[in-house]
Amino acid sequence: MGATRSRAFRLGGAAVLCAAAVVVGGSAQTTGAAPTEPGAAPDAHVVSVGPEWDVYSPAPGHLAAFAQAFATDHVVDGVTKKKVFVSWAANADSASAAAIIGYAVSENGAETFATGGEGPVNVLNAARLDDGSLLAVEFLPIVDPATGVISLDTARSADLGRTWTHGTATFVQDSVRYQWIRVHRGILQLVDGTLLMPIYGLATGDTRNRSTLLQSTDRGQTWTIRNPALKPPTATVGTNEAIVSRTSDGRLIALLRGDGSEDLFQTFSADDGRTWSPAAGIVAPAGAPRGWVDPAITLQPNGMLVLTYGRPDNTLLVSRDGTGRTWEDYRQVFANPPRATRPARYHGSSGNTAIVSVSPNQSVVFGDACANIWGCREYGQKHRVWARRVDTVTPGAGKLDLPTKIRSGSVRLTGTVAAPDPRFAETRLEGAADGSSERYAAARLTGPLTVTLDREYTLDRIGLMLGYGVAQDADVQLSVDGRTWTKPVVAPRGTVDYALRYTEIEPTRAKYVRVTAPTVTELELYAADVHTFENDPLDQPPRGFVDTRHATVVDTIMPGADSRRRLSLVDLDPQDTATATLPAPPAPTQRLSFSYAGAMYGSGVLLSVPGPTAAGGTATGWQFHLRPSGGVLKLRARTDAGWVEVGALPNQPPNDTWLPIVIETTPTEARVSVDGVKFPATRSRWQATTGYAGVTFSSWSVEATNMQHEFDDVTVTAPR
Repeated sequence: MGATRSRAFRLGGAAVLCAAAVVVGGSAQTTGAAPTEPGAAPDAHVVSVGPEWDVYSPAPGHLAAFAQAFATDHVVDGVTKKKVFVSWAANADSASAAAIIGYAVSENGAETFATGGEGPVNVLNAARLDDGSLLAVEFLPIVDPATGVISLDTARSADLGRTWTHGTATFVQDSVRYQWIRVHRGILQLVDGTLLMPIYGLATGDTRNRSTLLQSTDRGQTWTIRNPALKPPTATVGTNEAIVSRTSDGRLIALLRGDGSEDLFQTFSADDGRTWSPAAGIVAPAGAPRGWVDPAITLQPNGMLVLTYGRPDNTLLVSRDGTGRTWEDYRQVFANPPRATRPARYHGSSGNTAIVSVSPNQSVVFGDACANIWGCREYGQKHRVWARRVDTVTPGAGKLDLPTKIRSGSVRLTGTVAAPDPRFAETRLEGAADGSSERYAAARLTGPLTVTLDREYTLDRIGLMLGYGVAQDADVQLSVDGRTWTKPVVAPRGTVDYALRYTEIEPTRAKYVRVTAPTVTELELYAADVHTFENDPLDQPPRGFVDTRHATVVDTIMPGADSRRRLSLVDLDPQDTATATLPAPPAPTQRLSFSYAGAMYGSGVLLSVPGPTAAGGTATGWQFHLRPSGGVLKLRARTDAGWVEVGALPNQPPNDTWLPIVIETTPTEARVSVDGVKFPATRSRWQATTGYAGVTFSSWSVEATNMQHEFDDVTVTAPR
């Protein structure tokens, strides 16, 4: 039996899709064409939840739940990367069970993990200190059975976690006397060296738990109470699990799990944790579970604050401006309940999560598939610890991938820096654009920092983070030739930064950027004249594109063109082509440039130049087909009389090879160059248009499949 397939064609520029009857196994099934969809707007905030993978997935009966994580910078082969530690409980969730710690470490930003057996440390409360050492404080304290004196169980590492030394720290109880405590979650070091750490427990005279903020001025040897109650307990409602983080505006935010109330409370401090605003329940967006278990939070380098919590399921919310005042962008990152009614509705995950930032716009969430023993009965005691990346991106379609370009040598940094600190390899000239906003991943300058770009761009947005937590001034200037400089286009004065601050500037041509400041922790540059996909959400259509189908932004398997991210069209669909259109303002002439790679050339790629018609519609003025044939890549053009050959490359480049392509169109002709080979001008258009308005990339033919086409650095201009 045969099969008829749907076809997609353009009439007046619009996709016209026809349904078809497909015969499968002798019975006809009606199918429709896959719909097209637009990407996000260039000026939009976007959140994308990516695929899930396992950190630890043993056979049934091996316990693994309540995952926690900690990340810090380290330098591997000259590249700043995140070293990510993950720990979990490998014992039953019971007060009488001896603690067993599961443990895994990633050297490459949580992409892969070395998983061992019982771990040396629980990273629920961990930090890298100002002397370069790591400090972790155990969840369960040490209690002297004779005196009841509570001490803190600590671990320290002087070699970034390769080895650990265990000890104890003194817990001074003065304003509050505790019957018992738990240490939860995270340690934050202020620029003056003071450590902050939340705990919770039952204090004498209370009927409900309270969350307390501790402080240490001797790098964690001694802890005293900085604030006795982040939310004072009442007779019926208290708090327990807590986390403290910076916000983009420099305050502290604390998230608190309710005790006696299924609420998640938040409170703010403007004086580094000495006093706090009245705590109130967070206002979650519509559809988000009320949930309240084990809040976790991270301030991304791009200034967006990302919050996770659980029970039921695992929930993610985003504060787009990083202040925590408003929570948006609800995403369910994991759900696994065996039934929709309680208590089973609260099973399928313990609800505990952890989150770490691994790049300016990406974090990784960690969680479990069920709580140890009591929450995993209906799953045959199949426990595991999972990870899932989350992209939360700010506006801007033309972000330049400075870290990758600096590593490749296409972009150069020049300037003089202070003497290196052997404790922090990430403190160096490259620290100014390494993707990290950590305190020591910075360039400490003794003169101006100059960035020499790989070519001229029209810059329209600049992200800048100066010294972490220290008031500083800066001037950012631009130049085309490196000799004549603009007046400062960004000139902060006395700013105290904990994340990038973004400034929209008048679009300005520049190949050189000069920053005069004591410290540059992070610099980002955005161009108005190129779509780079570096600030697009992964696994979604690219921002600014329309009519996309089977077209997403990706960063795996192969690199972009001197970058990480790229646009990928994958055609495995015998019903439809993969396609994506980037519209542009109509112009009588147009210059289109981009990088192209055939991951699977298949039957080739279609490159179409649409434009307006005299009748007010849209048509495809020029269309080119780049395809493999006889061991070379051939180019042909479509005319109203059919296809005509234009020329061929001398060979067929290997798969995954980036080729620069330029298509210049005028009212009378089109000129194409591929990988530096300039083809003869073509003067026969396919359809009549009065100008040109962007580009459409698509796979060849509806019936043809098994093609994958990659695109990067798409630029559409209208030369005068």
